[in-house]
Amino acid sequence: MSEFEEKALLLTNNDVQKYVSVEDVIEIVKKTWTWFGNDEIIMPPKITTVMSSAGVDGWFNSMPNYIKPLDIAGIKAVGGYNGNKKKGMPYIKANILLTDPYTGLLKALVSGDYISDMRTGAQPAIMCKYLAYSTDTVTIIGAGLQGYTSLLYMTKLLKIKKVYVCDLSEQARINFISKFDGSDIEFINCNDNETACKDSDVIITVTTADADLVKASWVKKGQ
Repeated sequence: MSEFEEKALLLTNNDVQKYVSVEDVIEIVKKTWTWFGNDEIIMPPKITTVMSSAGVDGWFNSMPNYIKPLDIAGIKAVGGYNGNKKKGMPYIKANILLTDPYTGLLKALVSGDYISDMRTGAQPAIMCKYLAYSTDTVTIIGAGLQGYTSLLYMTKLLKIKKVYVCDLSEQARINFISKFDGSDIEFINCNDNETACKDSDVIITVTTADADLVKASWVKKGQ
């Protein structure tokens, strides 16, 4: 074996969930925002590969990155695969490859599902903590997993009184609200985006839709 060869870590989604907490995610997202603002992160634009022209019903983004304070390089491949639902799998799947930035040696292959979902959830929560004038009333458009993680993280950092839950699926809205049983938050099952947005301080859209979900006239002044 070459002196430069080494064993790489292989981490499953269960491994990641075991060792990465909500608090960990909040802390690292806050740090990476600061590092990015200080030009300590190199993050080229993502490349999207749509495979439909070749007969594959799916797409994925390639998202490379170098983080100077952690001295690690890598790339995340995350995409949507339309055949997954029939197989009982999530539509969105992600994988992360980490390398030594000086040699290119493989450091780890990591399932990125949990990481992507949690990072996506932490982003709006931290944004609202530092930028939102008020977070009394929140509208979530898209009652899927990442809509859930967005609100989950917001409840960790903010005081929220009312949440409008919007989705094309009635059952999805019901399932979403049931995940927060016992919460002091007032939940409103809403099938009308306009109604939900006009009464809201914060609007979060987390869907795969390519239609207009929010109109400027629905947004409260100062929102």
